Amino acid sequence: MDLSPAECAEAQELHEEIQKAIAGHGARPVIAALTHNIACCVAQVAAVKGPEFVAALTAEVCEEAQQIALDNMSFVLEALRKAGQVPPEPRRLQ
Repeated sequence: MDLSPAECAEAQELHEEIQKAIAGHGARPVIAALTHNIACCVAQVAAVKGPEFVAALTAEVCEEAQQIALDNMSFVLEALRKAGQVPPEPRRLQ
């Protein structure tokens, strides 16, 4: 996906805002806000496509979000290990 210079600047600004929010409040509220935005989009689609489509889309979004989060955290953990900072083993949420 190619972005215009204005879109790149906007993405960088959003990236910095997310970093500040995580540093100040932890990841949970940031993830909650992002997933709320996705849920609002799904709700808008629901009005047009119907409940069966939304159920399938919701399952796909949940699965993809979980996989992306795991992939990203694996990257973070590997970077920490390479830097000689070995964090404790991550806990699985129940």
